[in-house]
Amino acid sequence: TVGAVNDALQLRGISKEAALRCTDKNRFHKISSKQGLNRPRQQTVYSGEDLHQAIRAFGLPCILKPRRGSGSKGVVVIHDYLQVEQAVQEHLNHVHGDDTLTEEFLIGREFGIDAAVIRGSFQPVLIREKELTPLPYRQAVGLFTPPRLHNDERDAILEQTRLCAKAIGLNDCLVNADVVLAEDGQAYVLEITGRPAGLHVSSKIIPYATGIPFLKE
Repeated sequence: TVGAVNDALQLRGISKEAALRCTDKNRFHKISSKQGLNRPRQQTVYSGEDLHQAIRAFGLPCILKPRRGSGSKGVVVIHDYLQVEQAVQEHLNHVHGDDTLTEEFLIGREFGIDAAVIRGSFQPVLIREKELTPLPYRQAVGLFTPPRLHNDERDAILEQTRLCAKAIGLNDCLVNADVVLAEDGQAYVLEITGRPAGLHVSSKIIPYATGIPFLKE
């Protein structure tokens, strides 16, 4: 809605197309892959009946996630074929008619990136290392900063986020991204959006960690 208003009134800020690319994980994957960015393998499944077969064809470990949505709802990791039935049922309880993405599960450390894109210039603000729930779920239960990163790892994470924001078309907006630093040493942007992070991250954690009144600025 914000993107549509910005387009109609020719305002600076996220566009409708950029917002759609952020909220549709399949569209995001295709655009990122076309631009040559690091991406896990991904497949779209259009019905629950096809999901079991798709998982076996895709291979394990994999992660199930709804094509749209946020907050890790319906996101389940499968490591063993004995888990498939339960994982599929838990996932479908949250999907409510949406398509399912089967995605390669990347083993590594996950980070949250807070930034802004101002007149085409990517400005990082904070990198937050995430403490996640035990598998099979992937919800953050703790954040800490500064993260345990070497300079080259930090640079790789920020560069992939910058390239991803550019590919999606984010401009004159805040940026929140989830990035995995995988065991192969590569950074993978799992999701990115042209809005601030929720759960008091932007209103409390970023100002506390950086001294920057992020939302006010």
